[in-house]
Amino acid sequence: MSSNETSSDKRRICPHCGSENLAEAEFCQKCGSSLEKRRICPHCGRLTPADGKFCIYCGTRLQASVDEKSKDGSAATPLRTPLIKQAGKPIASHSSFKVQKADPLLGIASFASSCLTLLVSLVFIFLIGVTPRVSRLETSDKGLSIYDFFFGTTYDAIKNGGDTALYGAVGPILGTIGVIVGLVAISLVIVFAIRAIILFWTKKKGGLTQYSVMAYLVYLSTAILFMLSTASGLSAGRTSLSYVLNGATIAGIVLGAVFMVAAIVFDGINNRGVELPRSYLVHGISAGVLCLLGVLVLSFDGFGLAAVSMDAEGVTTGISYGILTYSNLMYELANTLFSADTAIWREFLSNFVPSLVFMILTFVLSIAFIVSFILSMKGMLSRFGCDFSRHAFTFGIVAGISAFLLGIVKIVFPLCLASYFFPTFEVRLASPVMISVFGCLILAVTLAAKKMTKGIVRLPTKTREKESEERAISK
Repeated sequence: MSSNETSSDKRRICPHCGSENLAEAEFCQKCGSSLEKRRICPHCGRLTPADGKFCIYCGTRLQASVDEKSKDGSAATPLRTPLIKQAGKPIASHSSFKVQKADPLLGIASFASSCLTLLVSLVFIFLIGVTPRVSRLETSDKGLSIYDFFFGTTYDAIKNGGDTALYGAVGPILGTIGVIVGLVAISLVIVFAIRAIILFWTKKKGGLTQYSVMAYLVYLSTAILFMLSTASGLSAGRTSLSYVLNGATIAGIVLGAVFMVAAIVFDGINNRGVELPRSYLVHGISAGVLCLLGVLVLSFDGFGLAAVSMDAEGVTTGISYGILTYSNLMYELANTLFSADTAIWREFLSNFVPSLVFMILTFVLSIAFIVSFILSMKGMLSRFGCDFSRHAFTFGIVAGISAFLLGIVKIVFPLCLASYFFPTFEVRLASPVMISVFGCLILAVTLAAKKMTKGIVRLPTKTREKESEERAISK
């Protein structure tokens, strides 16, 4: 017997496709499957003995063995049982799932909408700002922009404040940190988005939807952090003076929302892995509800740090403070009381310290909610209609808890300090109460979605894509 024949006899047969491979091969040269004694079940994704006809975990019929080849020598078509059982209930096997072929036009529409969302978020984040408005009429004052937190008017008081400058530094510093966090976050998202674009064009893999959603939410969150820092207003009767988002910021929010929703819709329709209708519905509804609740939390957070009101002689006077304006209030009081009686100065310091703690807590909890909310939405949209990422629910739970605590801090803060800073005013609690309520709803929806997805059997992503290719070839 020749050496060639001997080596041929020792060749390894792939248990997945039936191809012959060299004796020392560890992976099949034709399909890339492992040649070890175990293989991946195409239904449940778990490792099962390669020489078995059925999966030992879910009972799915595996690919036919080499002994069961068809007459023409090719591997027999893999068969699967029509039903499997999970937790005592019959569930349709994935042979009944419809693996849709991707529509090029929908793919292009989703990709284009995602690119527009990224572009709008990147450009308009540098135009974030607020303008003063008097009784619904905008004034000629240019207001504040994100540049003022770097080298603008927000630090003027600190530069000229002398010994009491410390008490006006909290607001500008926190505002600067918020702007820096937003700019760094949008830069990171753009870097990952560019990587996804390269993969999309070179290997026709991956998607851009999740990164466009992240970019838009980063832009929106940066605008809200800016409002949290600067938001202030005064109303008396029919007259009001307040800071509102400028026209460029509002335009960016609207345009970005339109393009983001279009990208999600196109991507959802074009999804190739629609397995169970229940999976698709649970995925879409839970992601949509959580996104809406998160945006509502951001909206109420943008009303500022605290609000108070007073009724006198039939006229209601209301005052709202952002972190920057409240910091300026403490700076003005420090300038007034610095040379006053020692007891009065000590009383001011005893209220300044808890004010500092509450302001920092509000800012930190806002950042914690924003980060966890964005990461949760990324995890839910990474494989839309098919599966949630591993940490999507964890980030959703953290987002709900952060929002709830943020509302509690905003409730306790003015109640504790109103007697000193606002002795004749009543505290307005509508905004922080709504933040806590929406935080509880986010937590409840996340836990409900996690529970509902436990019984859903999903085909692994790689297996689903491979089956789609096999069906296209067979047609």
